[in-house]
Amino acid sequence: MTRLQGPDAEMIGRLEAELAAGRSATAQWTEPPADRTVLDEVNRLCARYGALLEVRFYGWYRDAAGFDADLLRAIPEVRRLTLNCLQRVINLEAIADLPMLEDFHFGVFEQADGA
Repeated sequence: MTRLQGPDAEMIGRLEAELAAGRSATAQWTEPPADRTVLDEVNRLCARYGALLEVRFYGWYRDAAGFDADLLRAIPEVRRLTLNCLQRVINLEAIADLPMLEDFHFGVFEQADGA
């Protein structure tokens, strides 16, 4: 399985090649993408390749507020989502707005609302 750390527009082609070959892949970030349009491309790949593509957000140590799940609204086609190794998540309700979500992993150290 291929894991692409912080994929940018140039790496999307590599990601798509892996998926087109029938191999699973993970696009993962430890901070918000510098170019948010890359999430549009990831969403397109999620729609086309389904559960072959895992989207993962982890770490996120630079933002004291925690991971802002509003970012997930950019990828409504995601089917496999992992949020782990995070201190906390804010705007957690955004996860409920992911209609295609089939496989979800949640590993957060300090979730105030007890999720």
